[in-house]
Amino acid sequence: MENFYPNPLSLRGCKRLILSVFFLGILYAASAQQYTTRLSGPAEAPPNTSPGTGTASVTITGTSLRLQTSFSGLVGNVTASHIHAPTAVPGAGTAGVATSVPTFPGFPAGVTAGTYDRTFDMLLASSYNPSYMAANGGTPASAFAALKAAMDAGRAYLNIHSNVYPGGEIRGQIEFSKHEVIKKKGLLLEGSQEVPPKDTKACGTLDISYDKTSKILTYSITWTDLSGNIVGSHIHGEAPRGVNAGIKHDFTALIPKTTSGAFTNWVVVDEVAIKEAELLNGLYYINL
Repeated sequence: MENFYPNPLSLRGCKRLILSVFFLGILYAASAQQYTTRLSGPAEAPPNTSPGTGTASVTITGTSLRLQTSFSGLVGNVTASHIHAPTAVPGAGTAGVATSVPTFPGFPAGVTAGTYDRTFDMLLASSYNPSYMAANGGTPASAFAALKAAMDAGRAYLNIHSNVYPGGEIRGQIEFSKHEVIKKKGLLLEGSQEVPPKDTKACGTLDISYDKTSKILTYSITWTDLSGNIVGSHIHGEAPRGVNAGIKHDFTALIPKTTSGAFTNWVVVDEVAIKEAELLNGLYYINL
């Protein structure tokens, strides 16, 4: 496998990647509105004792809505998930389903843990519960305006339903947040930073974005001229630069098995496999 290590002193040529604060700058999204929530059983209405938890990030850019969520520890198997709106008061109460029915398209079903990442065109009627759209102007545009207003006011929530808790096992109120987002684009990669170094013409680039509020780390990789097709791809840590470390996040099953290509994925910084402090101190790296 090609293993790429960073060179923080130069940006000439292809360099290897390590996820580290030395190449990250704190930026705020100017063109996107971001919302987050943490899901739990006690946040349900009425509260329940489920040990399940989850996190979610909602990003609105123009007329698109991206939902990213991760959940685990449910008592029951997932049957559906939606955004509900509007509650009568911010932060409390219940409301009807605003988004697609019977559930978000492709949302994990029949499981107690999972992840979901999908971008919706909010000018399509299929993005809404028909009854919600009818009650909010009758068009996708008017329904989108109503949903956005509910989220801005703290009157919308994300709900994950299960067979044990049909009304909702874990829930989180969606809140607007000016996130602290650490990001960097165009990091360059090279085999000479391998441990031990590799004489290869392979190179690539990495774009990364870490949302400190939702704890979501997004990474986009491109690569060219590998000496063979990819057979493994992981995030490794924790170790200082120049030292190998164990696998913390395996995305081998998802990445194209090619000598050249591009790939985007995300992972929750869960403080178990990947820890924020160690991430920001440069103790993780990606290995192809």
